[in-house]
Amino acid sequence: MQSNHQDFLKNYERLFRISEEPGIKIFEPRTSPSHFENISENVVYAISGNLLHNYLLPRDCPRITYYLLSKTTEADKKNL
Repeated sequence: MQSNHQDFLKNYERLFRISEEPGIKIFEPRTSPSHFENISENVVYAISGNLLHNYLLPRDCPRITYYLLSKTTEADKKNL
């Protein structure tokens, strides 16, 4: 079975690492600022492409996001 780049992209979601600090060439793992029990080593956080838009604004900028689901009503769509 032959596979190509397009097949690869269909099966794997892209991850992004972003920062407010310009010029970072390498994201070095560091102690997690979160208090999750399962995170015990240094980490580099990444987000999936479908959430990237939540992080393209400055950190102190308030933001609210809405997602339409298959069960979202037409009335809710109009209100959002």
